Amino acid sequence: MVKRMKTKNAILVDYDTPSDWDFQKGLEETTGCFWDVMKCVSNQDHGGLRSCIRYFKYFFLPLKVFFNRHRYKTIVAWQQFFGIILAVYLRLFHVNVNKAPAICIMELIYLPKKGVIGKFYRRFVAYGVRSQYVRAIFVFSGSEKEKYANELGIEASKIFVLQLGIDDESTKLKTEVCDEGFYVAAGRSNRDYLFLIDNWPDSKKLYIITESLPASVDEKSIELVTNCYNDDYLRYVAKCHAVIVPLENEAISSGQLVILQAMMLGKPVIASENMSIRDYIAPGKTGLIIKKKKEELLKAISELDNSENYMKYTKYARQKFEQGFSVEIMGQKVGRVINGL
Repeated sequence: MVKRMKTKNAILVDYDTPSDWDFQKGLEETTGCFWDVMKCVSNQDHGGLRSCIRYFKYFFLPLKVFFNRHRYKTIVAWQQFFGIILAVYLRLFHVNVNKAPAICIMELIYLPKKGVIGKFYRRFVAYGVRSQYVRAIFVFSGSEKEKYANELGIEASKIFVLQLGIDDESTKLKTEVCDEGFYVAAGRSNRDYLFLIDNWPDSKKLYIITESLPASVDEKSIELVTNCYNDDYLRYVAKCHAVIVPLENEAISSGQLVILQAMMLGKPVIASENMSIRDYIAPGKTGLIIKKKKEELLKAISELDNSENYMKYTKYARQKFEQGFSVEIMGQKVGRVINGL
């Protein structure tokens, strides 16, 4: 039975979660406590003035929690910067750790920046995550645990590996799931779309869903789609043959969300090698992991042209998603870590 306490537990999110959010369910089921969901929607604020608005929101919600800190026992920061910035506020004003909420940060992704701004950014993030207010930090893969412990000076004992989970939206899209033969590549962070542009076969249609590309696209087989989010984006995935995830830097964790959205809809994935990809793709079962070479890309596409092979990939992708990548299971895993703090 879920208990309501005088002090609250809260999840800080940056998107419009459903009222019956499965992550919240999993967290409450495991901890036996009620969790408030505090929303400050900023996940679509990118580019120009909208980016400035997003940064403002990153600081505003933690400030609101800071001024009401006595009301909260545990804070789970679904958006990592909500947790990092709250920890900075608490440390900066020397708040007694016994009178501050325990902060759990999900999921830490640290991308170094260049120059003076990069030095300040690193110190800012480290100042927050190394503080005593942060009790748990979740990362996407085991390699990131060691990387961030060394790079940011975080105690390894408070870093936990947690595979990403997402809301299962397959039911509302089930009438649109089909195979129209085209491929989809999507996302902003750490993408190498130039690799696809330079090596994509003319015989296959590819939609690249992103806000901008580093180069123009002249190939008739490749089409850029902008301003495409949420259900509009998922409809492309539902109707595609497969999803392509070309990653630029092998040492930076990225691409997990797109991979899971493909698995959710039973679509195989072709992804380039990356330190965290193998925690999400079962090679030869849910997708293929390639080196960024034209011959490997073409070989992977050929593998999915085989109808018998393709059906095996689609079936296993959906099964794998149901077994371990739902957002409710993710909430249960986070709850077990919190129970042990």
